[in-house]
Formats: sequence, structure tokens, C-alpha cells
Amino acid sequence: MKNNFRIVNILKIVFMLFYKLSIFGFVIMVFGHLVNLFNPENTASIKFLGTTVFNIDTTYDLVSGDSVCKEVGFSLSLDKIESSGIFYRLIAFFDTVISGVIIIFMFRYAYYIFEELHERGKNGNYFSEKIYHWIRRVGFLMLAKTLYFLINGSVISWYFLDNVRLMGQEVHFYPDYTVLTKIISVLVVFVFAEIYRAGIEMKEESEFTI
Repeated sequence: MKNNFRIVNILKIVFMLFYKLSIFGFVIMVFGHLVNLFNPENTASIKFLGTTVFNIDTTYDLVSGDSVCKEVGFSLSLDKIESSGIFYRLIAFFDTVISGVIIIFMFRYAYYIFEELHERGKNGNYFSEKIYHWIRRVGFLMLAKTLYFLINGSVISWYFLDNVRLMGQEVHFYPDYTVLTKIISVLVVFVFAEIYRAGIEMKEESEFTI
């Protein structure tokens, strides 16, 4: 029990630091983007999760001695787009705000969870409806972050990028759908929340039985 209490206390401190650092980083980044808005000479960078397949002639040798020469498709990713236009500087600003707010609230609720667990651990009672709701909020924020990145990639690839050429080939970027694999982590959080709620109900039933 003492080890569990110690771990909860450590996690409370860790998430408290992450929460404060995320706020500090958010303020700095927002200030930087605000300054960037009024300076047309600066270039704005917008996060972009896009991917494409690029076909090039490739030659390689195998250990067996065979040589292969064929056209091979390589998957390429583009992690950001850059522009000095005011429209894109505004998009970069709002992208920073949305992403930053989601991350801040994720760390905030994680800190609240372990702070509450730390306080309740003093009495040996780790179950609370507040913690259950905070865990669910973390799950919803993780889901929002995943969907936001998917929407971001879709909008940029379909409406903002055009006439992209690599080594003489015209390519089209598509949203990086592998981001959807993060939904598995979201489901794990929601499953954990429901298991935690089941623990609350079992504890209440045991108290009524006694």
C-alpha cells in the first residue's frame, strides 16, 4: 500500500509539472504567433499529417547474387506546410491554440486525477465519482486530438496543397490515416474508466451489505 501511495504521489508531481510546463509553453507559442501575425516577412508553419506514394526506378542487389531493377513506390510524409501569407499565419495561430488547449486540459485532468487519488489514499479509499468523470474527459480530449489531426490533414491535403511535384512527378498528398490507430489508446482509457466505475459500484454495494 505504501508503494502504491508513493507511485501516486510521484505521478501527481509529474503531471503537475507537465501541466504547468504546457501552460508556459502555450503562452510562449501564442505570443510568438501573435508577433508573427503582424510581421509579413515571417513564415508560418502549419502542422500537417500527410502522406503520399512516390514511384522511382530502384536497383538493389540481394545476398543471393540476384539484382533487381524495377519501379518501387516509396511512402513519403510531409509534416508541415509553410507560407508567409496572412491567411496561413492565421491558420497557424488557431492551430497552435486548438492543439495547445487540448494538451493543457489533458495534463490538467491527469493532474487532478492523481491529486485526488493522493488525497483519498490517505484514508485508503481510492474510489471517487470525480475521478471517473476526469478519466472520461481525458479520453474525450484524446479523441478530440486524434480527430483534429485527421481533419487537419484532410483539409490541407484536399484544399490547400496543389501541384506538388517531386523529381518531375506530380504527387498528391492524402491524410495520414494511421493517426486513427491512436483511437485504440482512447478506447483503453474509456475501458479503464468503466472498470473504475465498476469498482465504485462494488465498493458502494459492499458498504450497504455491511
